[in-house]
Amino acid sequence: MRLFKSIRVTDSGKVLVLQRSDGGNVRYHSTWLRDNALDPKTRDINNGQRLISLSDIPINTYIESATLDETGENIFLDNSDHDGLSSIARQFIQGMMDHTPASMALLAPTINCYSRFKPHTFAPSNISWGPQDRSAAIRAKNSRDDNTHLENRLGTGLSNPYLAIAAVLAAGLIGIENGKEAKTPKAKSGPAEENPNYAKLPTTIEESLLALESDKKFSSLLGEEFVQAYMTMRWNEVYRFRSHITDWEKQEYLEVY
Repeated sequence: MRLFKSIRVTDSGKVLVLQRSDGGNVRYHSTWLRDNALDPKTRDINNGQRLISLSDIPINTYIESATLDETGENIFLDNSDHDGLSSIARQFIQGMMDHTPASMALLAPTINCYSRFKPHTFAPSNISWGPQDRSAAIRAKNSRDDNTHLENRLGTGLSNPYLAIAAVLAAGLIGIENGKEAKTPKAKSGPAEENPNYAKLPTTIEESLLALESDKKFSSLLGEEFVQAYMTMRWNEVYRFRSHITDWEKQEYLEVY
C-alpha cells in the first residue's frame, strides 16, 4: 500500500506537499539546517506545516569523478587490479585524502555543516576511502567497466557545486602529480568509519579554514586572490557567530550562573 499518492513543491520552493492515499495532505517547510540545530518547538505543526530538515535525509553534494583519455577510455579503470582501479585512480584518491582538511573549507563551507559528520549516519567521519564503502570519505565505485568512478562524499547541501568540484579536482590533480597511490584498506578492518587508523575529519569550519590557509599547494591551484576573498568572507561569518549568544546558552546557564 502506498502511503503517499504524490509529492509536489509550492511556487516558493520551500514547502513540500505530500498527498496521502486517504486524500489528506501533509505540508513540510524545508530547510538545509541540520535538524539538531533547530528549536524543537519549530518542528511542531504550525499553520498546517511542519519543519523538515533536508540535511537529515540523504541529499548531499557528492562529487563523482571519472577521467577519460583522448580515445574516450576511462583511465580510472584497470581490470587487472584487484579492485579494478588504475594507478591514476589510486593517485587521485590519495590526493583527495591528503588535502581533505583544506578542501572541506569548500565542501562544508558553513558552521552548521559540521554537525553532519558523524559515524553510522552514512556520512563520513574520518579521512578514509574504500571500495563500495558508504561510510568512507572517498568511495570507489568499481563496476569494472566504463562506469567505474570515484565518489567524494564530503560535500554538503550547503556547498557551492562549482567550488566543490574545483576542490576535488585540485586535490586529485595534486595526487596524480605526486604519484603516491592509495592502498586498499584490509578487509578485516571493517567499514572505514570504524577504522581507528584513519585521521578524523575537521570538526569545525575554523579547522578547515586554517587547513586551507596552510595548504599552499592546494590554495595555489584555486588561486590566491580567490582564497583570500573566500577566507575573508568565511572568517567574518565565524566571528559573527562566535560573538552571538545562542538560545541554548541562555537556557542552560542564565539562571544557574
